[in-house]
Amino acid sequence: GGTFTDPYSGMFTVSWQPPKEGLWWIIASFPGSKSYYPSCAQTPIVVTTPPPAPTPATPEQVEAVQSSVIQTLLPIVVSLVIVVIICLCLVAYDIRINRKILRQITR
Repeated sequence: GGTFTDPYSGMFTVSWQPPKEGLWWIIASFPGSKSYYPSCAQTPIVVTTPPPAPTPATPEQVEAVQSSVIQTLLPIVVSLVIVVIICLCLVAYDIRINRKILRQITR
């Protein structure tokens, strides 16, 4: 794998693939220099096997899901259309009644 040291913080990164599963301890140590004190850090990681790659859906499965979604949404869409039509009728009726009332008031 590759390595990288951040130029701003000095954080060191390494790409590494462990040879087997289990608990691994990653230990980093810096022996120090004339300008810096020695330093070390450690962290544990647990390596497990990756899950198997999912299999792509077959066209039949996709069609089954799409048809079930359509069957679920169709009654909702029809209900919404009916509600909108009823609301438009009520608004038109209200406008008609208000015009009649305004005509009677202005006479």
